[in-house]
Amino acid sequence: PVLSTDFISDCSRLEARVLPRATMATPAQTRAVARRAVLAIDAHGQEVRRRRAAAGFDVQVYAEDDGVGVLHARMPYAHAVLVHAALDAMAREELSNDASARDAGGGTLTLGQRRVMALQELAFGHAPVHNSVDTADGVEGIGSHGAARVGVEIGVVIDLPSLLGVADVPGTMTPAVGAPEPISTAAVRELLASPSIPVTLRRLVCEPISGRLLDRGRTTYAVTGDLRRFLITRDRTCRFPGCTRPARRCQADHADPWDDGGCTDIDNLGMLCVRHHQLKSHGGWDIVETRPDGWCRWRSPDGRFYDVDPPPLADTG
Repeated sequence: PVLSTDFISDCSRLEARVLPRATMATPAQTRAVARRAVLAIDAHGQEVRRRRAAAGFDVQVYAEDDGVGVLHARMPYAHAVLVHAALDAMAREELSNDASARDAGGGTLTLGQRRVMALQELAFGHAPVHNSVDTADGVEGIGSHGAARVGVEIGVVIDLPSLLGVADVPGTMTPAVGAPEPISTAAVRELLASPSIPVTLRRLVCEPISGRLLDRGRTTYAVTGDLRRFLITRDRTCRFPGCTRPARRCQADHADPWDDGGCTDIDNLGMLCVRHHQLKSHGGWDIVETRPDGWCRWRSPDGRFYDVDPPPLADTG
């Protein structure tokens, strides 16, 4: 592409501002100088890019090792600074009020841990307790006040012996966005022990060999919210080949269309995201076989077959 005279001139001005500092500054300091120079040289273009970047604002969660999750928020920089400052202020206030609070391992809570608790308090209205379920001293959560802000539902599956503490089979947690991830039994029991996080227990019956869901606490099925919740729990994600969109954000689909006599029951129903529901209805994709446990076989427009197995709820070892 042909570079304009203005662009070449702006690049020269950028070099003149940044290169002398880059020879003596760290990479982080150099980036800061470069950002400031861009704002000074191309303020209008930077504003256009900033507004365009707003389309990518989001909050996401990523799983790391050792039961750690990273909550990543992409937002205007000024807002991010203000949010962090608010969390830091809350954490420092709690630190001055109760410097003796302990974490699950018995150590003193760090400032970073208190920032995390402040973030949880803003979300839930209460700061979750920081001690393990089987900690003898029963330290209460700090900063607990206010009412819960909003009701949410996150699925956590664990077998009964592990829940009672007589076994140690890892459970599974399904986030609001993203694929299911394993979770330790200790983490589940600690979650259940928190008085500030409302928890509802529901009996799930799984097939002992495959671990697939058979029953969600009901023996009969009708067109009700319970049926949809069963399908969400069973399928976990959209059941189009390779799709990981959470089932709670999907639509209930009849494998055999209702208009063609398909039944509204677990034999014929499954969860599909909007895009793949449309592909099935209008894009030439078909479900040629389906089972009550969620397994299904797809046929693509070019005649290829793909089998989809929902992940087991229980670890059958």
